[in-house]
Amino acid sequence: MATIREQIIEAAVALVNTGAPAGVPLCVRTQMQPNEQAQLPAITCFPFREIITSTKPSGRWGPYIDRVMYLRFVCYNSGAPADQSLDDILAWLTQSLGGQQFGGLAADCVESEINWQFDEGNFQVAAAAIDFKIDYQTLRNDATAS
Repeated sequence: MATIREQIIEAAVALVNTGAPAGVPLCVRTQMQPNEQAQLPAITCFPFREIITSTKPSGRWGPYIDRVMYLRFVCYNSGAPADQSLDDILAWLTQSLGGQQFGGLAADCVESEINWQFDEGNFQVAAAAIDFKIDYQTLRNDATAS
């Protein structure tokens, strides 16, 4: 059985891949940087960091753990300027994920930070890593239940 964390990640990828506008690629799970220009644009998603914010000794099933997961989407593209070519992709991610509760698995999902990188190696490419802060809860002794 998948953990609540894994269910949230799968739901986030599914949301991003549902109804994406032209020019926004399908998101894949935990893929490293594209090696060829023909692979652009690209989006990958992976959990970046998770913080336990508190435990609550309440409820019928015992203590709950409040968790904050930072889910990172890294977008790659080339263009002139390369960073501008990522703008529509970033806008779609924010529209798809902002305020999501992932079918009741999470309390909230909020855009947290964007980091930019530029690579002028074999082909000019820009990357933007956009982090979403997702608040959710599990049982202390069972990460598959909330």
